[in-house]
Formats: sequence, C-alpha cells, structure tokens
Amino acid sequence: MRKSIVSQIHLSLERNDFWISLFLIFIFIVVNYVNNILKYCGCDVSQMIHPMKLLLLETHNKWGFYFMQFFPFLIVFPAGFSYIYDSNRKTHTFLIARYGIRNYYYGKLISTFIVTFLAFMIPFSLEFMLNILTFPLNANGDLSNAIPFDEEYIHMTKNYFMYKFWNSSPYVYTFFNLMIFSSIASAFSVFLVALSTFGIFKFRVLMFLPVYMLLYILTAIGRITGLNFNYYTNICLFESSVRFDYLYIIISFILIIISLIIVRYTANEVH
Repeated sequence: MRKSIVSQIHLSLERNDFWISLFLIFIFIVVNYVNNILKYCGCDVSQMIHPMKLLLLETHNKWGFYFMQFFPFLIVFPAGFSYIYDSNRKTHTFLIARYGIRNYYYGKLISTFIVTFLAFMIPFSLEFMLNILTFPLNANGDLSNAIPFDEEYIHMTKNYFMYKFWNSSPYVYTFFNLMIFSSIASAFSVFLVALSTFGIFKFRVLMFLPVYMLLYILTAIGRITGLNFNYYTNICLFESSVRFDYLYIIISFILIIISLIIVRYTANEVH
C-alpha cells in the first residue's frame, strides 16, 4: 500500500494540474498580502489588525471572498483528474499489476487526499509565516471593525469555532484551522476521484460539477430550513455568525466513508 501511495503521489506531482492549483492559490495570497502591506504601512500598532486576521481565509477579507468563489473549482485541480489520467493512459493497468487492485484504489484515495492537502496547505503555511514576520504580533484589531476586548467583541469571538482555543493560543489555533480547511478540501477531492472510478465523466470539464453542485445543494438546504449551511461561513476563519461548527468536518468524514465504499465496489467489479 505504501509504495502504491508514494508512486501515485509522484505521478500527481509530475502533472501540471497540481502546480496550476498551487500557482492560482499563491496569486490570491500574494495579492492579499501586498494589499495588506500597502494598506497598513506606517499605521500605529493600535490601529493594526491582528496578523492572523489578515490571512486570505479570514471571513471578512475581500480577497478571501473572491477566493472562495473559486474554491469549488480549485478543489478539483490538484488531484481530481488523477484517475481519468490513469485510465486514459492505461497507467492504472500497470499500477494494478504492480501493487494489486485494492492497493491501487485505496492508494488512489489516500494519495489524492495528500496531494490536495499539500496544494492548499503549502501556500497557506507560507502566508501564515509571512504575516507573523511582517505585522506586529501585539496588534489586536479586527476586520469587522469591532473594538478589541469590548463586550461586543467578546460576544462575537464566542461564536468562533473552538473559541477557547483561540483565546489561549491564537497562532496555534489559526494553523490548526488552516489544516482543517485543507483537509475539508481534500475530502471533497477524494469523493470526486471515487466518483470518477465509475467512468461517468467522459469529459474532464464535467469533473467540476459534482463539488459545485454538492456545495450549492447544501447551501440551498440551509436556506430552506433556515440554517446556515453555506460553505463560505462554515469553513472560513473567524466567522462569528451562528452556525453548526462541525458541519463540514462531519460531511468530510461522510464523503470519505462513501468514497471507500465506492472504490471497494469498483475494485470488486474490476476483479
């Protein structure tokens, strides 16, 4: 299994798709970073925003909002096409013969998760480090314009995901949430690859539809029921609106379980 995973990770990293996704995410991060530099250059520390709340994924960030509009499509790029590539080029025949059919399919899901996680986590980690190095660590401002530590601000922060963690260690908290965000993206990508093993996507452009439709359906269900299922407010950082904190984490686990069932079925059918 390990050799199958490593081999398929190498194949994904050799394709342009991974690097295109990395480049696109870096563009958003660089634009946001430069905008922050220009906006806050020369500001007194009392007027500065907390370094972690200047990240692209901060829920009030204008560039983060634009980024999240492309998020359903960016999920697909790093490794979403991997099974279609293998199938079209008959690479999967060689890998199955070398590692075994189950090792190939389960390795495909694991390698997809890892590659997608890296595509998101590498640029976010770089932005995390740049903000720590660039902006004053004793700044406490907020993009929502709430006054730090007043009653409204304290009430607002209590709606953060795992808010006690934020209060005790904001930098570890933020990095942990970046990992959760990348993991959620990876789970959706794994589900997409599992669906592609059915051979239902004759054209690669159709691969962009399932994730977009799933996120749209969840948002629509939220509107009908009066609940907040919107992916933007549920997975972005420092969201203070009322929502079900663990919704997309639970959905991610469900998608991974469904994906495992799908590839087990596909492996048995092929076998």
